[in-house]
Amino acid sequence: MITITVELVDDDGEVETHTLPTVYAVCGRCRGEGKHVNPAVDGHGITAREFEEEWSTEEREEYFDGRYDVTCSECGGQRVVRVLDEDKVDPALLKRIHEREDDRAAFRRECEMERRMGA
Repeated sequence: MITITVELVDDDGEVETHTLPTVYAVCGRCRGEGKHVNPAVDGHGITAREFEEEWSTEEREEYFDGRYDVTCSECGGQRVVRVLDEDKVDPALLKRIHEREDDRAAFRRECEMERRMGA
């Protein structure tokens, strides 16, 4: 069985280490394709207006044909990744793990907003 190690900080500030089971899941980055558009091409998004006005017909066709694709940075082209097998984790521990992930996501969003404001 392949496992992952999760570290959580308890109420006393002590680090708890948990070794937990994993399962394969379809890669969320490439949605199981093993590739995605190069982030250098559309990493910050392309509006419909930009796509129509700034891209030639040939470039648009190349985009949809996968000419700008690269091997998935998340799964390395394998199309699947290992994720926590939530069905086999104690519900109380799983709740703590989700709370930690929610906190991390909120922090990343806050950092991104600060960067956009020039901080």
